[in-house]
Amino acid sequence: MRTLRDIREDLELDYSPLFETLKERGETGYSLVNKRGFSQGTYHRIRRGLVVHSTALAQLCYLLDCELNEVAKLKQPNNKSE
Repeated sequence: MRTLRDIREDLELDYSPLFETLKERGETGYSLVNKRGFSQGTYHRIRRGLVVHSTALAQLCYLLDCELNEVAKLKQPNNKSE
């Protein structure tokens, strides 16, 4: 039986959709932070692939007028033997 303990290290978000969305919208990280007021620290966490609060993801969706799947997607955990 699978449990969250089995995949805890493998649960990560992939933020590559955000960078594609930024490009499509003609935005940059600079414009998000300096023109739209998005947190610089949070943006840098995203750039490094670190965990951010769900409210930050919601803020990005609002600022970019997009859906969550245009900001992040769940990386598939490594398949381990059950």
